[in-house]
Amino acid sequence: MADPVALSDTEDLMSVVLIGSNPGLLLLTNDHPTAVASVWMVDWSRWGRGDVIVVATPDGWLTAGADEHFARILADRFTRHFPEAETFDWDGHVEHIDEKPSVRLNAATGVRASAEGLKVEITGVLDRRHISEPAYELDGALVSLSNVYLPCARGSITVRGELIAGEPNVGGTEERPSSSAFLAVAEVWTDPHGALGLPDRPTDPELATFRRRHLRSLRREL
Repeated sequence: MADPVALSDTEDLMSVVLIGSNPGLLLLTNDHPTAVASVWMVDWSRWGRGDVIVVATPDGWLTAGADEHFARILADRFTRHFPEAETFDWDGHVEHIDEKPSVRLNAATGVRASAEGLKVEITGVLDRRHISEPAYELDGALVSLSNVYLPCARGSITVRGELIAGEPNVGGTEERPSSSAFLAVAEVWTDPHGALGLPDRPTDPELATFRRRHLRSLRREL
């Protein structure tokens, strides 16, 4: 017989709200943002799992995924709150491509993600290091985030078949480079304080008894 789990242990377990990977890319031309992309590979979350691409340009927001509701959650509660996305207006309208994206991630080389008319490529890994944000404020809530951060040298975004102008911003030092093109792998989001409320659609009925919700952010060092 399995050992009983104390309520406090269960609450700690339930504070984990998303497990997966989330590469990101911000393109700029003359320091002016032209497009931002967030590629989600969610192994498990309070809302579901699967691959989703989120892209924003001055023309609006676009998602691609097999589950539009899940894609909307990732765009609305996560990507639009990231620092690199703050210059892209959000009016609640998101165009959706109802298609499971093709996503290939390799921690040695980069990521390629695509759906109909949409493509995100991030390549040229410069470094690999662990990132931990135990108290990150995002949209008024304190959440926790850890991952392995891999800044990259190159990135591109194609929307509706058109290659978006711009390059990632690569900076930092030779020993500790940073970039607005990156991979974020082995990523875990937690809501240790229950600051975000109930999920819209829990994947497990038992989770409905726990007042939890979650968000995700980028590392502050970019």
